[in-house]
Amino acid sequence: MIEPIRRVARHPLLRQQGKFLVVAAVATSVDFSIANVLAFIVELDKVVANVISFSFASVVNFALNRFWVFDRRGRVDITREAAPFVLVAFVALLMSSGVVWLADEWFGGGVFIFNAAKIGGLGLILLAKFFVFRHWIFAERAVLETR
Repeated sequence: MIEPIRRVARHPLLRQQGKFLVVAAVATSVDFSIANVLAFIVELDKVVANVISFSFASVVNFALNRFWVFDRRGRVDITREAAPFVLVAFVALLMSSGVVWLADEWFGGGVFIFNAAKIGGLGLILLAKFFVFRHWIFAERAVLETR
């Protein structure tokens, strides 16, 4: 009974997805911590706070995904890794900021609404980013060259 579970848990794709989720949790913690400090202690505009916090979290996300999840070492390939990552992060930032703005306009600017709005965009962004990272940004070079 336990051996099949162990075999599944050792599957490389599941291990990679697990690492991806850990990185997402770390980056999300960075994002929410900075966003809440900027929005409610420094009292910056909530969309501005979101842009700043999301930007910091994106740097953390890129570094951890590149080195730990997808095991890439050496110089960053700007055209195959950095530029597409920035593009994906920018689209995710637009989505996140749009949800934050709408929530602030429709429901007010409280802490609960702000954080609920930030959570609202995470699920879709997380799923989309994994597949984009795996199949485009950090894809195996040999696999890409045979396509």
